[in-house]
Amino acid sequence: MRKIIFYLVGLFLTLLGVYGFITSPGLQSINNTVLHNTYHVITGLLILYFAYNKPSSIRYIATLFGIFYIPLIFESYIGHHNTFETHTMIHFGVALVLILIGFWPSHSNDLVDRQ
Repeated sequence: MRKIIFYLVGLFLTLLGVYGFITSPGLQSINNTVLHNTYHVITGLLILYFAYNKPSSIRYIATLFGIFYIPLIFESYIGHHNTFETHTMIHFGVALVLILIGFWPSHSNDLVDRQ
């Protein structure tokens, strides 16, 4: 189950970053920079890589990436004049899900996580 959720987070981040590049500022509900969109694409692609090629390292990578997304929560919150907008909530959700994946207990009967 952990691998599937990890894969979905990577897919979401990659698509979110691509969406940020292809939408015009008038249509975009969250105003991002090129650097910010690039960050989402790169982290999404790295998550997809680890989910597909290195499933044994998912717990470590998920925790690490979750910790890296925590500063983006504060950056979004402060950058949007201390309001919890969609942007901030996306960063909060991604950090929370990744950290939960990292600390998700392993069970010997969980067939999805077995190699």
